[in-house]
Amino acid sequence: GVVWDPCAGYGGRLMGALASGVRYIGTDVEPETVAGNLALADALGKRDLVRVECVPAQEFDPGEVDLVFTSPPYFDRERYSENKAQSWKTFSTVETWVDGFLVPLLTTAFKRSPRLVLNIANLKTRKGLIDLVALTKEAAAKVGWVFVEELQMPLRQLNRSRPFEPVLVFERG
Repeated sequence: GVVWDPCAGYGGRLMGALASGVRYIGTDVEPETVAGNLALADALGKRDLVRVECVPAQEFDPGEVDLVFTSPPYFDRERYSENKAQSWKTFSTVETWVDGFLVPLLTTAFKRSPRLVLNIANLKTRKGLIDLVALTKEAAAKVGWVFVEELQMPLRQLNRSRPFEPVLVFERG
């Protein structure tokens, strides 16, 4: 099988894919993150199963995959760098982030995979709650995804009111 991780991050999903014996395709806008993931694949002796591209997720087409499994940045909450390609730099409002980042990612995923598993959480701001979970479900439904279930990914309790984050599971409709 083949897994696409549009927001590759720091290697956790890469290691999970390799431990499962599947090919991994990842994208990230940070050259250091891409290099780190490739170095991890080399260190594990699994470089032949890994492809990581330095490109915005919303602009990449992985080809046919068996699963899209990712955790996109939570709009402007996860600011990994000042790189202008970071989605929080490119899209300054939650509405433009959903339309310009999330919907294109979900659309490509829908065209290329029968399944999507996505970790995302709501944001508490001074102005109130940004319901990224509901916005993601709505955007996914517009693209054609059918919501299957919401899992709970356990987190360490450190200063958290909820010791988990939602993991949304979708299938192609």
